[in-house]
Amino acid sequence: MKVKEIQNNNEFQLKFNRKTTYTLIFIFFILSFTFFLLLKSTQNKNENENQNENQNEKEKEIKNKKQNWDLKKEKICILMVDDRTLGKNFDFSSNKQIPFFHTSIFANSFYSKYHGYDFYRIDSNNKINDSRKLLNLFQEHPTKQRTSYWNKLKIICLMMNYYDYEIILYLDSDAVFFDFEKTIEDFIVENVNYSENISLILTKDLEISLDYVNTGVLIFINNDFSKKMILDWYNLPITNPGFEFSLNVGSSEQPAMGEYMYKTEPWESHIHILPLNTTNGPDGEFIRHFWGAVPWEERNDQIFQIFINYSYHFHNFLEQIQSQNFSSQISKFIDNS
Repeated sequence: MKVKEIQNNNEFQLKFNRKTTYTLIFIFFILSFTFFLLLKSTQNKNENENQNENQNEKEKEIKNKKQNWDLKKEKICILMVDDRTLGKNFDFSSNKQIPFFHTSIFANSFYSKYHGYDFYRIDSNNKINDSRKLLNLFQEHPTKQRTSYWNKLKIICLMMNYYDYEIILYLDSDAVFFDFEKTIEDFIVENVNYSENISLILTKDLEISLDYVNTGVLIFINNDFSKKMILDWYNLPITNPGFEFSLNVGSSEQPAMGEYMYKTEPWESHIHILPLNTTNGPDGEFIRHFWGAVPWEERNDQIFQIFINYSYHFHNFLEQIQSQNFSSQISKFIDNS
């Protein structure tokens, strides 16, 4: 009997120990899980607080930047210069039938209208009336003639001197606004810290040319130094014979800036360089520059996608300008006669 009792006691003790062990394990699991939830909740709370703090800091930083830049739409203009004659009527029934430079001008003027900026497309073949004799400051080579691409620097200079725009955003005829929701003010504030020294904003060129910049999209801040910079830029092939070759090459004005000025004082400290994909190149996020590597049909297809995305505004805009000539005339220094 005693042996049996001992066995029963041992079995009971064993079962009790097992139950106790399982209970303790279960309690430990519950406590661990609870602790994990509390820890996770604390981490999430801290992360949210950090995110909110970072967001508040970012908003504060952007607010301060906006106050520093103090940009106003009426003080910003968009400029395109070209020597090709535009047609007066546009048939948008097929994007394959429209010259690309017509489409890009239309897209950029559409962006300007959408956000309320002044837009100018100037035919550089027009005679320029310069009552202030500013054009006398631009030097020409005694025997070599420049390509027409250099004319954009003259037009930009006249715009700066005859008008009170604070920002002049210049686009080559193969560059278009691509993010229609972003304003020029927001882009500048988000990407450039305010500095009284900044006179020109532009981007790097292709990655294979890291020590080079692209001049297809230029954002000029209208100040005394930027006016002087344009003159220096135009005159560089005369003042520096090493750049005489650029007078009549395809890239024209680009080598003077891309190989020399942006990394040489006194100009370097007044130039702000952005990454290529911001306002330049075939993958540009804000502005897309469809240089020679992109087929014409693909360029028009991408631009037409913009029109599709904004079809309602595009339709109303198209009705307003359908029979008008896109070549904007600036009466202060352009002679239409």
